Amino acid sequence: MMKLQEMDLTDFKKYLSTAAQNYAKEKVSVGTWLPKDALEKAQTEFKSLLPNGLKTPENYFFNIINEQKKIGFVWIARYQDADSAFIYDFEIYTAFQNQGLGTQAMQLIFVKVKELGFKTLNLHVFGNNERAAHVYKKCGFYITDISMQRDL
Repeated sequence: MMKLQEMDLTDFKKYLSTAAQNYAKEKVSVGTWLPKDALEKAQTEFKSLLPNGLKTPENYFFNIINEQKKIGFVWIARYQDADSAFIYDFEIYTAFQNQGLGTQAMQLIFVKVKELGFKTLNLHVFGNNERAAHVYKKCGFYITDISMQRDL
């Protein structure tokens, strides 16, 4: 049985130890940031979004548990107005991908977001992450904006 479990401080620190690096790599891979600036920019963004770490108000961190194993995580936060939430980070670990677990986890996330009092859920997906975009569309997300770039 799958469930969401609040992250404790140990898990949160483990998450933070790699999150900014992973985000920086994604920004570089799609051409948004230059490699030399990426990590610093990512760290600055994380500090801005989470000034009090795990205790930052209106930010919710959960491990995704399936059959007593941690198979991923999700970071949800209030977004723009009182009724909207945003998924800042969501991952099913590599060993558990391609088994339908991301879709199952998303259903649990929808329930949790409603329990937290939100009416809408937003997220961002990098343009080169077609697999994630497919899962999100399958779960009922729709495109609200598209940013595009061309190298010259």
